[in-house]
Amino acid sequence: MLGTVSTAYALEMPKLFGDSPSTSNVTQDCPVVFIDNGASMIRMPQDADASSVRYQLSIDQTARECLIEGENVSIKLGIEGGVVLGPAGAPGSFTATIAVALRRLKDYSLVSSKSYQVSATVSPGGTRGDYRLLADPISVPLVSKRAHEDYEIIVGFSQGGSASPAKPGGKKKKSQPEG
Repeated sequence: MLGTVSTAYALEMPKLFGDSPSTSNVTQDCPVVFIDNGASMIRMPQDADASSVRYQLSIDQTARECLIEGENVSIKLGIEGGVVLGPAGAPGSFTATIAVALRRLKDYSLVSSKSYQVSATVSPGGTRGDYRLLADPISVPLVSKRAHEDYEIIVGFSQGGSASPAKPGGKKKKSQPEG
């Protein structure tokens, strides 16, 4: 079952992708980004009550940019998030693994899947640190003129949710159209 739908777009986070490519190849028709159920954050220790939490890492925002390259669409994905100290926490560096998968909607098969380590540091006297991840570009065949009808992107902390993205069986929110 899929959870939260990301409504962040490359237009809202251009600094994440650096210099923009020629706008003639950019398409507004990108696959939707979903955050897998239970995988939007990870808390340590995982089963701690509120007073025993040392830290919590979360996914705060995602962005994607799609480029038409011949018969393929190339998808760039960025993720921003942070770590917040809990009552039992102390400043330091914190790492976790984020899984990024691209799934074909026709048969819900995984086209691409890769894990990335993210790290955020909380400085002495601070309570929050941030991280930024720019995933490797994914290039897939353009099946139709509408990439969002052919593919979807699933992200999440691998320790905070299922090992592989669940097949849709419940409700799934649609992202708002880019405008």
